[in-house]
Amino acid sequence: YLYSLEDFYVRESTMWLDVLEAFAQNSANIMPVLNEKGDYLGYYELNDVIGLFNESPFFNEAGGVLVVEKGINDYSFSEISQIVESNNGKLLGAFVSKMKN
Repeated sequence: YLYSLEDFYVRESTMWLDVLEAFAQNSANIMPVLNEKGDYLGYYELNDVIGLFNESPFFNEAGGVLVVEKGINDYSFSEISQIVESNNGKLLGAFVSKMKN
């Protein structure tokens, strides 16, 4: 049983995007939460985590989608932000789907 539970948890300090990734990697809808000592604290439900993202400006504010198809070394995130903001735009979030050089 030890191996079936290995890495099937998140820490209480885990960032929300990493929690969402853990759900996806484990094809789960419930994720145990442990403290730094390894003690069980409770669990996250996938629907609750998705609800948190729905409340963020990145997902619920009206706006457009900008697709930038460049290599990771072509522009830094701060350069892309400066381009958007210098054109009176606001950058509420970013999603990176593929990273190529």
